[in-house]
Amino acid sequence: MAKEKGHYKPPSQELPTPSPCGAVYDAQGTFIGRYIYLSEGDEDKLDSICRSLLTTYEQDSRLWISVDLETQGLDYINLDILLFSLTWDGKHSIVWSPHRCKDKHGLLKEVLARIPLNNQNIKFVLKWIWSKMGVLPTIFWDTMVSAQTGWAGAFPGSRFGLDNLVKQLIRELEISKVQQKSFIGMPIAAEFTEEQIQYAAADSMLTHRLVTRILKRLINQNLFGIWNDMEKPLIQSLIKSEVQGIKVDWDTVVLAFKETEIKV
Repeated sequence: MAKEKGHYKPPSQELPTPSPCGAVYDAQGTFIGRYIYLSEGDEDKLDSICRSLLTTYEQDSRLWISVDLETQGLDYINLDILLFSLTWDGKHSIVWSPHRCKDKHGLLKEVLARIPLNNQNIKFVLKWIWSKMGVLPTIFWDTMVSAQTGWAGAFPGSRFGLDNLVKQLIRELEISKVQQKSFIGMPIAAEFTEEQIQYAAADSMLTHRLVTRILKRLINQNLFGIWNDMEKPLIQSLIKSEVQGIKVDWDTVVLAFKETEIKV
């Protein structure tokens, strides 16, 4: 089990955080972390952060990142991503609109292709990234599914949404998901409020912090193997099936039908 703990230990190296940064607080005014919002013309800053991430990953392959997407709705084919939030340490986050701060040199795409990714309900996020950016990231963690594995039938509140996970596992913090509704149907050209940007920043940072807490539970309950060897690979397979579809072997179907028909 020591090997599993070692693999999931966050890298010691801290990445440089662009300035100026804003601060994010929870519903009770407790400090969560700092963020920077990248807008049109900030592509160089996005490139710089991506280069730092890639360099750090080359030096320490234990690095993993957490992302949060705010979208116009659930339809990853016909709707768009509004805000993208990314953190590497759970204390600092970058937030940007992919329609305004563009990945001109493909460095973000390389980050997503190479560095393992964590998210709350990662199947949803990966379908969006694959559909819009043409890259399917490697799964590092899914806080929702792993928590369901670790506390099946025994989690306080019986809900595995981010707000309840934070309430139960990061007890000094409390968040509200009300702001999430403000993104539904929002036009790409509309200006984001400070509250929307901070909401996206907080989601990625808190999702990042949850990983070690859930990991501890899985190890203590001897459930890590179920998550790592069963649930995680299954998520990757389900994503491919849902996006690409499943090819039907009609010869086998016809043969099975005939065999069933004979038996009947």
